Amino acid sequence: MAKFLQAIRQWWAEALAYTMGNHGEEKQHLPPTVGVQPYRDDPYKEGH
Repeated sequence: MAKFLQAIRQWWAEALAYTMGNHGEEKQHLPPTVGVQPYRDDPYKEGH
């Protein structure tokens, strides 16, 4: 019975973690930004 309760507890913890999301893991899988991205060959322009 103790093993069964431990298995249920582990399952519940994994299900809750999956449902709430893992913020550290989500940051690794961010999609690229959408839209036109500014591009400058020389980031430090003189006079601007």
